Amino acid sequence: MNEDFVPFELAKKLKEKGFPQHMTDEAYIVDNYGEDECDIGDRLPIPLIHDYMDDVAAPTISQVLKWLRKKKNIFVVTFIADDSDAPLTYEIYLGTECLLTHHGEYFTLQEWNECNLAGIKYCLDN
Repeated sequence: MNEDFVPFELAKKLKEKGFPQHMTDEAYIVDNYGEDECDIGDRLPIPLIHDYMDDVAAPTISQVLKWLRKKKNIFVVTFIADDSDAPLTYEIYLGTECLLTHHGEYFTLQEWNECNLAGIKYCLDN
């Protein structure tokens, strides 16, 4: 799986929260209709994903972060907190108001995408 795409379970939650399905040209299969070529959760290119389709858009992390900023005024700020072994963490802002200063979950610099995904997941769950 390409690290730039949000995982299947998070993509389903994004659809429930109103993420526009037409913003990406790849989708996760929700029903394979008994076909052996693909499994539920497989990511496939689909030229246009309409909001009414069963399949779920497979957006990139950056597409989701942009949607949160532009449409919800929510900012996931990933930053280097200190010089420990896992210095990367995130904060969540609604406009200029800090909703979460996250100091319980840290990531290594190689886990930048995972840190962003944790921030996105927090926004969708709360």
